[in-house]
Amino acid sequence: MTQALSLFGEPARRPYTSIPSAAAHPRVMVWRDLDSLEPVWCALEAHGCATVFQSWAVFQSWVIHIAQPQRINWVVIGLVHPATGAPLLLLPLAVRRDSGLQVIEFADFGVSDFNGPVMARTFRPDVRTFKKCWHDILGAMPAGDVLRLNKMPHSVNGLRNPLHSLPGVHRMKLSAFGTELGLDWKCWARETIEPKLLNDLEARARKLEKRGRVAFAVTGDRAAAQPAFEAMCAQRAERHAQMKRPNILARPGFSDFYRSLLDDGGNGGPALMASLTLDGEVIATGYGLARDQAFHMIFPTFKADCWRNYSPGLQIFVRTMKWASENGFTYFDFTIGAESFKRDLGATERPLFEKMVALSPRGLPLIMSSHLKRVARHSPLVAQSALGVFGMQFPGA
Repeated sequence: MTQALSLFGEPARRPYTSIPSAAAHPRVMVWRDLDSLEPVWCALEAHGCATVFQSWAVFQSWVIHIAQPQRINWVVIGLVHPATGAPLLLLPLAVRRDSGLQVIEFADFGVSDFNGPVMARTFRPDVRTFKKCWHDILGAMPAGDVLRLNKMPHSVNGLRNPLHSLPGVHRMKLSAFGTELGLDWKCWARETIEPKLLNDLEARARKLEKRGRVAFAVTGDRAAAQPAFEAMCAQRAERHAQMKRPNILARPGFSDFYRSLLDDGGNGGPALMASLTLDGEVIATGYGLARDQAFHMIFPTFKADCWRNYSPGLQIFVRTMKWASENGFTYFDFTIGAESFKRDLGATERPLFEKMVALSPRGLPLIMSSHLKRVARHSPLVAQSALGVFGMQFPGA
């Protein structure tokens, strides 16, 4: 039987079907259809831990609007209680071709800012136990060349992410930023936001109000959010065209994916749409996801042209933060990216982690390249010497 290979010494079986664990340990199960997966996932999510990006609503919509049209295969590998069969952990994965390799990764494809398992709150394995579980999980993987698990937080809703305890987990250059919100918005803002910035924003808001009737609103209803959603798509398209950057909303199925997460007739979608208007014209928007008293800002957009002097982009952030604080949210997540304004608004950095495993000899060069890039950030000469042995060059080293 072919063994999976890793620079970090992790041989593993790799059949197409799941492999039973020992009786004393959780059993591995594999799901490949939504109908059988839904009750298991929803039951675990209701009483367990998951980021909003690994909620059932988001995953199901991802399968329908992104995975299927893009012909991305997916699989969910889970751990269940050996006696009761109750789900303990679910790992949603995508299987796709990337640069000629068969890559297994989180069900993401650009729409998830954090990745992690869905877990039962009672599932708190020690390191040794989870290493055995991990061996079985690797054994249940479909055939592939590389397993790439990235953008992983250290913990999920206060519960330690067991994937973080595995060998070969490294911190990424990419980080997330967020801030705890206070119960008293005015007091919190004065104590947390840079005073100069806060005073400037208040002055610009007063100037904007002199131009006409200013209104700010947040809604989760799909029909009510439609004008702001369309404005968001247009504003983002214009901005990314100016910057000559790819726009994720221009890819087939992606705008439908985000629109589907808004509530439509009481389905309880996790998305919320914030908008800032002047005399009915949408000049800034903020699309976010909400879960467990946290608001995750995904797409902030604004009209640049004549509104730039009023800082509509920063205004949509501050007004949404104020709304979140006043509506029971205790955490505001700026999500990934290290833009300086986030720290000015009180955000602190949250590191994200990555683990890569070669599942076949074809995957070893990618693992080695990733490892040497990390070394290069700290010791470029060492990395360049190592690459020279293999006749390779590292950009910038």
